Amino acid sequence: MTQPTDTPTPDDDEMPATVDFSNGVRAKFYHPDAVFILPVDPLVIAVTSRLAWRL
Repeated sequence: MTQPTDTPTPDDDEMPATVDFSNGVRAKFYHPDAVFILPVDPLVIAVTSRLAWRL
């Protein structure tokens, strides 16, 4: 494993060692009524949904 550095290299896919989030906005992309449709077999979705509603 390599040591983290602040200077990016051309083939660097990792985040830098320090990231400044001071200008970040909390919940910028949050949508309470969002619906996620995952590529899962409909039978699996139906069974797990029924099980989830029992909890």
